[in-house]
Amino acid sequence: ELYGNSIPGEFPNTAGSSSISSIALGSNELESLSDGIGSFPNMTYLDLRDNNLSGGLPVALASDTSLNVINLQYNNFTGNIPVEWTSSLSNLSYLYLSDNLLDEPIPAEIGNLTNLVNLAIDQNNIPGELPESFNSLQYIGELYIWGNELTGLPDLSGLTNMYAFYAFDNYLEFDDFESLMQLNVIYSENFGISPQLEAE
Repeated sequence: ELYGNSIPGEFPNTAGSSSISSIALGSNELESLSDGIGSFPNMTYLDLRDNNLSGGLPVALASDTSLNVINLQYNNFTGNIPVEWTSSLSNLSYLYLSDNLLDEPIPAEIGNLTNLVNLAIDQNNIPGELPESFNSLQYIGELYIWGNELTGLPDLSGLTNMYAFYAFDNYLEFDDFESLMQLNVIYSENFGISPQLEAE
């Protein structure tokens, strides 16, 4: 763990190690990630938040199949969640991508990440509608999608374990939230759907 040490440059292109289970390099000055980030088959925890990372989210992480937590918040990543992640990171429970520059729609394959408990994709530029497959994420407890450019939500009535939901500052309408009306989350203090942005 080397959190908050102002380490600059690129994550090294190492051969990885099967003995490493956790990498915490948050609050440094890393600017890029080599494919070496995908060389840790037993890593369960990855924290690279609050660096200067940019470009697409690292596809190489799909090789780190034991990952349970990915925290890439507060960087400058663009694009969106790699489809490769959705087919191999079956153990992923916590995915934090807040406050980046993600600017492409969420892929339908996100529904394959059926063990997700917390998903934070707020404060990006994600357009379009959330895919119908979101309703497959039955273990989701916290869902943060506020501060994007979303224009529609699917049926989310299957997310019966959800206790925190924030979706304000998008381009959503009241009808988009109809499926949530039967869930207990609407009575939670951690429920926020307004204000919404007005389409120009």
